[in-house]
Amino acid sequence: MAAICFLFFGFYAIFFNLEEWAASEGFGIKGDTPEGFEVDLQGEVPKDAIRTFWLLSIMNASSTLGRLGSAYLCDHFGALNVHMTVTLLASLLTLILWTLTSTLAAGIAFVVLFGIISGSVIGLPPASVAYILGPGPHQQAKLGQWTGMMYTSAAAFALTGPVIAGYLISRFGNYYTVQGWSGGCLFVSACCMGLARVYAKNGRGREFITERKRRLSDGTLSMLKTLTVEKKNTEEN
Repeated sequence: MAAICFLFFGFYAIFFNLEEWAASEGFGIKGDTPEGFEVDLQGEVPKDAIRTFWLLSIMNASSTLGRLGSAYLCDHFGALNVHMTVTLLASLLTLILWTLTSTLAAGIAFVVLFGIISGSVIGLPPASVAYILGPGPHQQAKLGQWTGMMYTSAAAFALTGPVIAGYLISRFGNYYTVQGWSGGCLFVSACCMGLARVYAKNGRGREFITERKRRLSDGTLSMLKTLTVEKKNTEEN
């Protein structure tokens, strides 16, 4: 729950501020062309500039690959392991690649890479909860309850995170603030997922040992009962 709260704290601020950031860097053009008019943009902005909404569209389209690819990876490596890894990658892309981007080519590279990763980041929370619960039907019966609790707790963070990022931009006058805010929140989220992974693994280990002891105990009792019956039958004979 802590991991998803921090995730939502910083994740949506990237989408909300991407267009404004591109426009401020000079390779993005905001605003719509008036209907019925042909506007020649050459000379008004750099020749390689594009409409900023294309960046957001590319990022959202790229997320399809991340959502499909994460489903395959989760079957082989476990949902929480994949979720932790992609969240860490998202934080590094935000803190390093986004902050160093100053050209259109680098901007498109960022939105494509982050878009692919973001599809996994935002799509895997329920799968991670299922992974923590365990494979048993009795454990999976709690999936709806746990997922609802997780998203309910994260709702306030999803609402206030972009607002805080917007305040930081207006307060300090640059987009390094939102880049640091979003990247830092994603990094903390990945760390919380790592802790959840450790505790989930240890918990399953304890459950396995407890179950193993129970089975050994049951087997020992069964063997003793069998020996007792055989001894009794021998004495009677």
